[in-house]
Amino acid sequence: MNFCDLTDGDLLWANVVLTSSMIIHWESLKEVVAQCNGLNVPVLCGGPLPTQNLTEIEGDAVFFLGEAENGFLDVVERMVSDAYEICREVIDFRSEFLSLDITPTPRWDLINFGDYSSMVVQGTRGCPEKCTFCNIPKLYGKITRVKDNITVEMDVLYSAGWRGSIMWVDDNFIGNADKICQVLEEEIIPW
Repeated sequence: MNFCDLTDGDLLWANVVLTSSMIIHWESLKEVVAQCNGLNVPVLCGGPLPTQNLTEIEGDAVFFLGEAENGFLDVVERMVSDAYEICREVIDFRSEFLSLDITPTPRWDLINFGDYSSMVVQGTRGCPEKCTFCNIPKLYGKITRVKDNITVEMDVLYSAGWRGSIMWVDDNFIGNADKICQVLEEEIIPW
């Protein structure tokens, strides 16, 4: 939706529409849920926006609160079954923070690299700090978890044909300084 409008045709073939949204996507999420509801297409909403603001989001959807590694794919499988009836449902995994090493490698082969100026690789989640302006510890836990398979993801990205910049995304780069230094020295720099 960053590159073209979402049409009914984009949705009608889908067994289920998946969204991941942050606060900046509020209006867009409302439109997608309403459009899916109007077409009787199931929609599964995840990400920081529904995790934090569920009660303010209207429409019938399954709202997955917390990190996708906690069973998101199981919910998708249930929703694509023929017996699924569209309704408003909340699945709450906000208190479980699993290892990032079980995070699937992104399917970069499904996107058009020409639409992007940079790719993103997530390196950490969580933060031990208690800054009053930040919601990261509540969303992703109070321990900075570091992904061990960063170079595997970078290899897959490179193999898919990406030759531009890669942005490392993290919640607190020095929240687990010993582990970050190890990953940088042993994996990232040699790569």
